[in-house]
Amino acid sequence: MKMNYRVKKALCLMMTAAVMAGGLFCGCSADIGKIVGGEETTTSAKATEKPMEASLLVWDGRIDISDEDGGWLPLMCEQFEALHTNWKLDISYGICEPENAVESVLKDVSAAGDVIFFEDDDFDTLVKGGALKAFSKDNYEKEKSVAGEEMCSKFVSNGQLYGIPYSTQTMLIFYDKSAYKRENDDVTTMYGLMQNGRVAFDMTDPDVLSAFFIAAGAVSTNADGKQYIDFNKEGSPAALAVQYLFVLSESDKFLNDVDGMGLAGLRDGSVKVMFGTIEDYQDAQEALGKKLGVAALPIVEIGTVQSRLKSFASVNAIGVNKLTKSSEVSEELAFFLGSTSAQDYHYDMNSVIPVYRSEKNDALTAAQNEAFEISSVMRSDFYFPKGYEEALVTLGKGIVDGSINRDNYLKYLENMPK
Repeated sequence: MKMNYRVKKALCLMMTAAVMAGGLFCGCSADIGKIVGGEETTTSAKATEKPMEASLLVWDGRIDISDEDGGWLPLMCEQFEALHTNWKLDISYGICEPENAVESVLKDVSAAGDVIFFEDDDFDTLVKGGALKAFSKDNYEKEKSVAGEEMCSKFVSNGQLYGIPYSTQTMLIFYDKSAYKRENDDVTTMYGLMQNGRVAFDMTDPDVLSAFFIAAGAVSTNADGKQYIDFNKEGSPAALAVQYLFVLSESDKFLNDVDGMGLAGLRDGSVKVMFGTIEDYQDAQEALGKKLGVAALPIVEIGTVQSRLKSFASVNAIGVNKLTKSSEVSEELAFFLGSTSAQDYHYDMNSVIPVYRSEKNDALTAAQNEAFEISSVMRSDFYFPKGYEEALVTLGKGIVDGSINRDNYLKYLENMPK
């Protein structure tokens, strides 16, 4: 169940003042440099705008709205209001996680947010459902200079841009740098990782298991042009992937990461590598401190072929409700929230990796960008038959508890969803 609530402007102002006092947003309302499309813009530049009044509802995830997590969204909207001095704006917020946007928005487009945060694999459904408004050609051209044409293309339909990309999501590895003397070499392969320590990942996680099937080459294309995991592909690459998983599960250098065991292992030193996502970064950092290393997924040798594990990746974007009553303001706000400045604040406050090539050169940003390029595939490019995830969970559990073994796994693969 989604909870909608109103974040009052007084709270937004209080949070802005509190953060400014700490130095992070020093001068954010008085001097808003580097805002839209990477251009230098100040409040005075907007002073000639025609007066306008608008009430907007913005739907975003809880962490972006919550004052406990810094209130990124209210703070950005405060900056937006300060930029547009001739606009009288009343902005409220509703909690709707990007991954749930398609279901919530299409339930009643007229009642949904004017500005919506969503994931790329729901893009086509939202457009076909009449939920998204196209951005102006001018903003489309500007966005290309921020996110790049390839990234923008994920949210283009019939030559029009419907989403402003702002973050990427994919799988990473977090590792103890002190365990790897030849760090750059040892963390590149699964063999190198396991030679120097214990590796933890959840054998029942469908995304983790999919990465092994993709690495093995168990991928085909259907009549609609979508890729899918082909468990019965000629040459049996899926069978080779399962055989590799058997070997891993039987090794004392592997830990099935359930109930936080991987993170606990990082803390006490019994685990040196943990598979995770950006959401696990802060916990991993607390566990390892300066010893924390972050990298793309490793290369594995499945059968006689070496290939890199590739996890599903997604891109989050910001769109405008096609039925908004404040079209111009909604579009400008959406564009502002996806600007380089807003992305940088998003990263500083909640470790949300920018889609544009940030000037930040820290290890996390570098690893996420590398992982997105070399150890991921777009989830939106794949077709998933009904029951796919459940079947992989059962497969993983069976490998771990021994109910699926070398004697019966081929029969299981034959019956996987198609």
